[in-house]
Amino acid sequence: MAVKFKMVYADEMKKRGLEHMLQPTSNSNAELVPNQTETESSQVTIANIPSLGEIPPQNLGMRTIPNDFNPADIPPRNWIINKYIQGNYITLIAAAGATGKSIFTLTLAVSVALGKDLLDIGTTVQGNVLVINNEDDDVELDRRLAGIFNLYRIRNHEVNNRLFLKSGYGKRITISTKNGQTMIRSPDVDKIIAEIKRCDIKVLIIDPFVSTHQEQENDNSALDEVMSYYRQIASETGVAIVLVHHTRKNGDESDRFAGDVDSMRGASSTKDAARLCFTLSKMSEKSADKYGIDWRERHQLIRLDDAKNNFTLNAGKPRWLKLESVRIANGEWLGVPRPYNLPEPATSQKATAESKEHTIFSYIVRGVLALNGNEGGAVIRPELKKQLLKETDNEKSKIDKDLKTLPNGSSKARRVKVDGTFYRIYQVDGTHAKAAKTIYVIVDQ
Repeated sequence: MAVKFKMVYADEMKKRGLEHMLQPTSNSNAELVPNQTETESSQVTIANIPSLGEIPPQNLGMRTIPNDFNPADIPPRNWIINKYIQGNYITLIAAAGATGKSIFTLTLAVSVALGKDLLDIGTTVQGNVLVINNEDDDVELDRRLAGIFNLYRIRNHEVNNRLFLKSGYGKRITISTKNGQTMIRSPDVDKIIAEIKRCDIKVLIIDPFVSTHQEQENDNSALDEVMSYYRQIASETGVAIVLVHHTRKNGDESDRFAGDVDSMRGASSTKDAARLCFTLSKMSEKSADKYGIDWRERHQLIRLDDAKNNFTLNAGKPRWLKLESVRIANGEWLGVPRPYNLPEPATSQKATAESKEHTIFSYIVRGVLALNGNEGGAVIRPELKKQLLKETDNEKSKIDKDLKTLPNGSSKARRVKVDGTFYRIYQVDGTHAKAAKTIYVIVDQ
């Protein structure tokens, strides 16, 4: 029986392509395995043979540094928005409810589609963008886009076939699903991958992340599996993924938790899987007092802070944005983020006055740009007043009062930064006593 078993063993090893491990030997003490084509006097040694059914170990695939290693040959990181969104990796942007994260990320999408740094946060490379929003229907997405286009003077054709939208309102787009009690990868994953490849998508925005799975938010193991599906999408396509997430409710003092990665809701495996994490938070009453911001403007200000960055040093200071009140063609108003220059701390009444002046001059400059384009130019006051009534929710009396605060003469022009560009603004008297004044907005080189 022993000889028969050894013959079967030898045949099995040959079937498995392991006959090289059956080595002939002249050692009289070696274990004998007769071959079917040989006499019983033939002897072979069985050396380091694994058990039946066991797979022999493979190489680990290690590498070493070659002698001709040259750091200059290393490809640069594939930043889509410098220090914020990188190809092949996941970015997490988290905020409490009603902070403006959806309109913020939609503005990011438009920025990438245009290849323009609309929010003044970092150099932006043009690329096609897919936004999947499971909370808003197509009408609401159009409403928000109309506000963005209005504020930044964008024409439809500039983003056609560059910006792609998918509303999951009513039928969510998911990344994982359930088979009984077992989590499995959703069929939507293959659809997303196919669309990314078909449309050459460079950035995928998911709003909100929590809507794409059915797991408990605090289940580390389950959320790690969900994030692995996102990593598969990024790895297979090279797309940059932006997940819109939530922070814990922190009340009116939410900016105390700005830049705190641990303020993000749910399992730690979620933020651990993301290589870049940021928070959005509203300005607190304490911060408003510090910078001399009045109560009305305070509720329009939000800050963007680094919470985790595995590729670059933490910026160390926030980027401030203002949710500008914008009226779209159907008569509705909504807030659209734009860059905001925070004044120096209000250590005196002068600092507070400068902050208010900057706020007034900024919206007047925007009115001139809406009429004349980004290069500015001259506009008579009555025409500008009509435009400001369309673009803002300010009353006529306030607009009149604000226009009167503009400096008279080019020698007294004020310098204002709007959408990343510096302008000088001033007004001049008309040619006679009853003639309307002319407002000038000139790009400051």
